[in-house]
Amino acid sequence: MRTEWIVVLTLYAVVLPVVTGLAALRVTKQTIVSDVFSNLTASTQSARNSAEISIHHNSERLQTVLRMVDAACGTSGVVNPDCAQSDLDTLLKEGALGTALTYSGRRGQVQTVTRGRVPQIRCVGGPCVTSDERGRLLYQLIENDKESGMTLSAVWPAASSFVITQGAADTAVFFHPSAGLWQAIGREDAARRVPLADLEHCITSGQVSPTADALSYRVLTPIASLPGACIVSYQRPDGVLNEARLRQGLLRLVGVFAAVSLLMAFVVSFATTRAIHALRVRMKTLKDGGELVPALNHSGPAEVRDLSLTFDRMAASLRHSQRALQASERRLSMAYKAANMMVWEHRVAAGVLLIQNPAVPEERMRLSLRRFLREIHPEDRRSAIAAIRLGVKTGSFSAEYRMKRNDGYFWCSSWGQAVDEEGARVLIGVSADVTAIKEAERYRAERERLLATTDMSGSLAHEINNPLAAVTGSLYMAERCTPGDPELASYLQIASLEAGRIAEIVRRLLQLHRTTTAPTSFDMVKLWEELIKSSSAQIDGCGLNVELFAQESAPVVGYEEDLHHGFKNLLTNAIESSSKGGSIKVKVRSAYSLRSGERGVRVLLCDNGNGVEAGKIEEFFEPFKTTKREKGTGLGLWVTRAAVLKQGGNIRMRSMPGNQTGTCVRIFLPNRPAA
Repeated sequence: MRTEWIVVLTLYAVVLPVVTGLAALRVTKQTIVSDVFSNLTASTQSARNSAEISIHHNSERLQTVLRMVDAACGTSGVVNPDCAQSDLDTLLKEGALGTALTYSGRRGQVQTVTRGRVPQIRCVGGPCVTSDERGRLLYQLIENDKESGMTLSAVWPAASSFVITQGAADTAVFFHPSAGLWQAIGREDAARRVPLADLEHCITSGQVSPTADALSYRVLTPIASLPGACIVSYQRPDGVLNEARLRQGLLRLVGVFAAVSLLMAFVVSFATTRAIHALRVRMKTLKDGGELVPALNHSGPAEVRDLSLTFDRMAASLRHSQRALQASERRLSMAYKAANMMVWEHRVAAGVLLIQNPAVPEERMRLSLRRFLREIHPEDRRSAIAAIRLGVKTGSFSAEYRMKRNDGYFWCSSWGQAVDEEGARVLIGVSADVTAIKEAERYRAERERLLATTDMSGSLAHEINNPLAAVTGSLYMAERCTPGDPELASYLQIASLEAGRIAEIVRRLLQLHRTTTAPTSFDMVKLWEELIKSSSAQIDGCGLNVELFAQESAPVVGYEEDLHHGFKNLLTNAIESSSKGGSIKVKVRSAYSLRSGERGVRVLLCDNGNGVEAGKIEEFFEPFKTTKREKGTGLGLWVTRAAVLKQGGNIRMRSMPGNQTGTCVRIFLPNRPAA
């Protein structure tokens, strides 16, 4: 950690001054170049203003002389040459090389009066730059008087009119005669520093042009009042910016700054890494499980001190949380051990189960789902698979099954929920050994069965005793009658009816306790079709309409004869309970149980009878409870419920008292009977 900090701070201390130096070099160069162009522009403006003042002065002098000649020497359009010559001499005295006055004579001929040395005139209609036979640079000014028709022109030497003051920048005036090459007044090396293309652009564009290249830094300014003339101020590149010396100076400055930065970086990194090293030692002590002693003095920068204080607080809070967690884990481990529970985790995509005993944390078992299913009792394997699939789909898992242990099986109850971890579906939960609970439930069921048998025996004795007493009484009275007595037949008929009632009760009991050898495969839809067909006479006699809503088939493996007898009782009860002209609806479809996850068949039977009170529904499933008085034995629904429970299913009834409110019976039967 210490080395990394030093490297980072060293790089920062070196890179920052280098970048700053390069940026400063660029800004300095731009500033110097900008100042140079400003100075060059000022020099050209000064020279141009001086030249334009001189040209303007000479132009005004021409106008004055022309007016003097017209006023003093001209009469009726005729000029006195001697008078005009004296006026023209004043221009020569003021620096003109020569002057010429053109006017119309008496006979309309053009007359010219010249003074001084007048070169051949090449300018037409305005001022221009020209040269004489010796190549001297001249400039010519022309003034016209439209009323008198006189034209006065004069020629001045360019060298005397354009006075160049050399300052920090070199300045020259370039002239381009109407016929000839460029010529310069001023610095002798001006022609080498200024390209001809720049001069041509200055004359044609008429704009100020700053330019920089290897030849020079220069500013070109045209003279508006004198076409063909351009003022140039320039400076050599080595006089503007010595980049090598400037770069060398900046590098020295960068070196000093880098050395100071490195020293500061070393001091800061040393102080920081020392504090961080102490903090890391304390962290390692806490990681190794040692007792953390809070620091008495938090040294280093403010951020490191804050980090050290925060670490002490977090460490204290972590220790407190660890102690609380350890205590909680001990209590939870005791609870798991007392309840004989295991914690498991099923990774669905990988097909792997992780099983751990919280009471012994080091006991952790990893096995595949296939191997786990092989440990389940074959009769419970299908329901376990269905419960797993349902748990993955709905997020809630619950199942009971028998697991192999040593040379036998034990009952296991598992429940949990599905979660998503890193995009993968995982079932987590707990399992408990509920063998003792199952044994207790079996003993309780056995006890309840014994109590039910006792109650049924009492009820059976009561039910049989009543008709048996009637049979005994009728036979006694029949014995007292003489042959041919009309009451004899009546007593014998009563005895026969009551004996038949006793026989029916015994037959029902024998059907209930008759055990089918093995379950068979049959179609629940066809079973109901046969039931409805066999009861068609009773249905038609009551004027009822029975509708069967079913799919093509609903295969079931179970005890067909028991279910046939039980469903026959349900259909008979519905027919007898329905009012004349009513309807009975039967629905048969494949379904699965939300409780166990088993697949099976659901049967729904609804009539439109008068219904019964909700509190009396459970009584109908008890033996010898009936609302049919002399018609029924009270064993129909009891037999039906026994057949459904034998298959491993369930039966529920819903009803409301009232006129044609009806009763609905809902039954679920698994595809295979309970073990």
